[in-house]
Parts: sequence; C-alpha cells; structure tokens
Amino acid sequence: MSSYIGWPTNVNQVVYDETSTEIGSGALIQEESQNGTLLQRNKNGFVPDIFKVVMLFDYTEKDSNGMTEIDRFLEWYKYKAKYGTVPFEFKTLITSSDYYFGDNTIYQITSSVIPVKEGLNIKVAMTWQTLFVGTITIPATSAHIDHIEAVNGTLTIIFSEQPSVYPVYTDFTIAINSGTFTKTSFYFDGDVDTIIGFEEFTSTGTYTITVNSLYTATFAV
Repeated sequence: MSSYIGWPTNVNQVVYDETSTEIGSGALIQEESQNGTLLQRNKNGFVPDIFKVVMLFDYTEKDSNGMTEIDRFLEWYKYKAKYGTVPFEFKTLITSSDYYFGDNTIYQITSSVIPVKEGLNIKVAMTWQTLFVGTITIPATSAHIDHIEAVNGTLTIIFSEQPSVYPVYTDFTIAINSGTFTKTSFYFDGDVDTIIGFEEFTSTGTYTITVNSLYTATFAV
C-alpha cells in the first residue's frame, strides 16, 4: 500500500444497518480441462470483501467555514479520495454499524456516491471494498506551511504538500501590523492552498500579515 488517507474531520462514522456485505465475490475461477471438463479453483491473491455502505450526513448545520456535514464529506470524496482513486482508513466493518473488529482496514470507494435527501439528513449509498486488513499505523504527515501570499482582501496560505487533515480557520493565528484583520471567507482547495478572504483596507500604506508568528507577506494599498 503506497499511500492512503484518513476519514474527513467532523464527519460521523456511523454505518447503517442497511449496509450489506459480499464476501468471496470473484474468489473462484472456472477453467476448462483438455477433455472439456469445467474445473473450479481458488483465485490466487487477495480477494476483497465488498460492502454496499449506507450513511447519513446532516445538511442543515454549518460550521465556521459555511460547510455542512454532507459538504465536508463530498469535499473529501472529490478532492482527497479523488472519486475513489485514493484509499482511506476506517474501522473494520463486518456487517453493520454494530460490529467492528478491534483493528482498522484500508478501503477504497469503487462506485459513484449517491446522495438522497431523507428528512434533515442526506442518505448516501456507495460501494467500498477492502484493500488490507490488519493493525494500521497512520503515518504522521510532514505537511507544513511553505509560505504565504497576500493582496488586499485575500490571504493565501500554501502548504509544502497536501495535509492529511483539512485545515480550519482556527489552525492559524493571523496578525496584521496596522488595523484589524477581519475574516470574510475561508476555503481549502483540497490540495495545498488555503485561501482566506478579509475586509479590504482603504487607507494608503504597506501592510504586513503574519501567520502563526513565523510567516509574513506584505501588500500595498
């Protein structure tokens, strides 16, 4: 396994009882012998367990970034899991939310994600398959702020590589040498850029923004 990601931050991990499991799909191969008899043998290699997973995500309550739980999940699915290209770590499932092994498993989403409104939630159906079963040690990310850029009204924080957990506004301490920094928007692009909007300054001058007491950028008005 070359790389995998974690589950999205502030997204529940409850798998509902509608979830079903298929074990052994594709495990057997049929071959024809020289005399025409069909022979059945086990497929060599790992045979994944397949789960038709059903989860519920809230779509009413927004976080400080203006995103609901379903927004956070879909953002993760598109930009972190990359529509199922990148595997992820999750509790080991057997049949439903009531049954877990003590260890973790690496899964991959192998279908499209189908959201359907259900009351105050969005029901999401999708197919997962196992890639590995065992005790997983999540590698520590080496991502850090590489540098920052600023123009009047926009601060961009650029990471050295994609963070394993989405950044949030409270991860940053932002100071400005003159005036007050007032956030108007916050957006992480799913890769390395975090873009923070702020109220533009109208007084002529040069302004210096400092992030986490280490990284600085200047802009002129």
